[in-house]
Amino acid sequence: MIINFEKFQEIEKDTMKILDRKKIVDTLSLAGLYLAVFETLKHSIEYSIKSFFSSPQETLSQEYENYKKEIEEFYPKNKDGKIINDKLFACMKWSKKMQIISSQDMSTIIKIRKHRNDVAHQLPKILLNDQIDINIDLMVKALELINKIEKWWAVNVDLPIVGDNYTENEDEIYPPNVLIINHTVKSLINFLFPSSENES
Repeated sequence: MIINFEKFQEIEKDTMKILDRKKIVDTLSLAGLYLAVFETLKHSIEYSIKSFFSSPQETLSQEYENYKKEIEEFYPKNKDGKIINDKLFACMKWSKKMQIISSQDMSTIIKIRKHRNDVAHQLPKILLNDQIDINIDLMVKALELINKIEKWWAVNVDLPIVGDNYTENEDEIYPPNVLIINHTVKSLINFLFPSSENES
């Protein structure tokens, strides 16, 4: 019997990762955090548009029709011309048209979503494979996009509507969703990696 020692060592290394309690906790915690950040980003992109095209007097059906009518032209289509039900993509295209996000931002969001799907559907593989980790860089980019999108809506829509004398310095504007997700991320990162608290 021929033993492939390189393959054996690879399997052993992967097994030790899943048996390492700290790595399990860190990976599962970061996976949950990544999913939370993605859902916040998705909400910032989709719900802001839906809210903008609705009013307190409208029924849910009227609200949905206004929203659907505004973004329906941006839904992607397959080779046969059939509409693909991808609301996030349609809302990204609408946001790009309004110059809320750029083409580069769209490409980044697509990468963020792809990694989100990997995290959600291939978590056992991530736990077992020592070469696969939660992409922190993409999480940071998602946080930056949340901040960019939420501040755009605050500066261009929310604050002018209420007649608030807001500052011209956008760095001094803190939308609720930005505060909540940033605090959540910082709290968990500091809990998992205490040394990072002094560096933040």
